[in-house]
Amino acid sequence: MEEGIYAALSPLGHPVVWGAFDEAEDFPQITLQQISGVASHTLTGRGDIETARVQINVDAETYIEARDLSRLVSETLETLRNSGAIVRCYELSRRSMNDATDGDIIRRFSLDFKVRYRT
Repeated sequence: MEEGIYAALSPLGHPVVWGAFDEAEDFPQITLQQISGVASHTLTGRGDIETARVQINVDAETYIEARDLSRLVSETLETLRNSGAIVRCYELSRRSMNDATDGDIIRRFSLDFKVRYRT
């Protein structure tokens, strides 16, 4: 699942990483993290389709840049259907916020997705 989401977002032309960047990267940037996961089970054992909640943070220097890239991320993931391990992605929620560190203000859109995928 991780590889499928990464592969879908990498062509957008901005840095993408699971977890956190090891070094400073240019803005805008996209960070991904799995928040939760649920495995399906049948009477014969574990099923082959699982569901995860994935949080995607889009950080940028301006609100407009963060807003526009977050829309592009959402449109890109919601069009994934039966692509590799990913069965389907649904946007669950979207939040905007600011992060002020060392005098710089970073604009962030935080998107939550429900991802159904094959194991």
